[in-house]
Amino acid sequence: MRMAPYLYLPNLVLGGWLFARVSTSIVLPMSASLRGRLAELNAQISEQRRVLDKLERIRSDVERELHATATFPVLTLPPEITTEIFLHCLAPLGSPPCIPGALPVPIVLASVCGLWRSIAHASPALWSKLDVRFDSIPTRVASKPGLVEQLTDLWFCRARTRPLAFGFRSEDKYFPLHRLRDIIHRWSHQMRHIYLDLADRWFDIRALGLHSAAFPLLQSATFDGRADVDATPSPTILFGDAFYFNDFGMPFRAFSSSRFTLPWFQLTKFNGVLENLELFNLTPNLTELTCKFEPDEDADFAVIIHCNLTSLIVRPSDCGDILQYLTLPTLRHLDVSSMESHDSLESFLARSSPPLVSLITNMDAYSDMGHLGGSLLLVLRTLETLELPETSAIHIPFIFQFFTSNPSNLRTLIFKDVEGGALPLVTGSLLTHALCPAADIPTCLGRHQSLFGWHDAWK
Repeated sequence: MRMAPYLYLPNLVLGGWLFARVSTSIVLPMSASLRGRLAELNAQISEQRRVLDKLERIRSDVERELHATATFPVLTLPPEITTEIFLHCLAPLGSPPCIPGALPVPIVLASVCGLWRSIAHASPALWSKLDVRFDSIPTRVASKPGLVEQLTDLWFCRARTRPLAFGFRSEDKYFPLHRLRDIIHRWSHQMRHIYLDLADRWFDIRALGLHSAAFPLLQSATFDGRADVDATPSPTILFGDAFYFNDFGMPFRAFSSSRFTLPWFQLTKFNGVLENLELFNLTPNLTELTCKFEPDEDADFAVIIHCNLTSLIVRPSDCGDILQYLTLPTLRHLDVSSMESHDSLESFLARSSPPLVSLITNMDAYSDMGHLGGSLLLVLRTLETLELPETSAIHIPFIFQFFTSNPSNLRTLIFKDVEGGALPLVTGSLLTHALCPAADIPTCLGRHQSLFGWHDAWK
């Protein structure tokens, strides 16, 4: 006879209660064991951390003792030598920074250690050059009136009585010209070099009041970007009382004596844009010229002779060949690699008969290799360095064959950015004979003959 279902319930409850009692009696000792093990591990970790902290403190003490007693060779140099090394770390005025936003070199050197900081602070020459990159200054600092001027004064005060080099560039941020003028006027009596670059922002140089400031030590000034002088009834006089002034640059604005005048007879270096040849008549003592020639389309000039120019660099230009108008009998260094056509080079060299020592020319700019050969023949007796940028590999055998057939005084042959693949292996023997006839390569090297650019060619 079957039992009613509700009669099973007491038995089920009783069985569940017994099972729970048995399970609890097994689990509780196991949980207690795990908690004990976990507490033991936490204690061991805390102990290891305490030991590690103690070891780190001991290591720091040992490091401090080592630094206090160790002798580093660079720290044993006389301060005069260390100072000279510091000065070689300074970049040329106006050059772009190697690392954008990097701190100035004197600040970096003074942050290395106490000894270097003392040497840096005791080296006025290290603080005599300041290149202000206004865009790199935080806005919260640059926006405070007078703060840039105060920092400039603090910097130059460390230079004491040393001649100063001051550079200022601003590409995006606006810096009032009257504040820049105040800085220049305050230190004009010590300034030797000035470099200003306001990028694409046009500004009138007269706003800086350079005509009313005294520059007794000034030697060079460069106005980069869009600096200019508005046309006025009479030209603006710049650096009229700068007796040592000899170097002027305005690389991106056309030169005109109707807008400003300089101590022309003192000028020995010039970098700018020429629309005509009046500069050669104004500067009889000019020795170094870097120029971009942009005459009017219908302009025609008579050939002009300049007897003191020794270096000429022609910058890229689409509308002018300045060589056809010049005779330079004392020229020693010539760079025409940026000119589109070099066909006038041969007639220029024939007309000038210069004692040319170095020549940089682009082989692709010749309509006929005969023009290049004729040009080289005219300076073969004096030429020591020949540089050929962006050379095609098919033209290189011509160069080797030329110097093989025509013994010369060539010491350095430079190929840069060679196009068209690797050089033929035969060029090695041709080169040896061309640079140093009847001699092997070690002998050539012993006589200081050199060849650069092979790594570019063999790529």
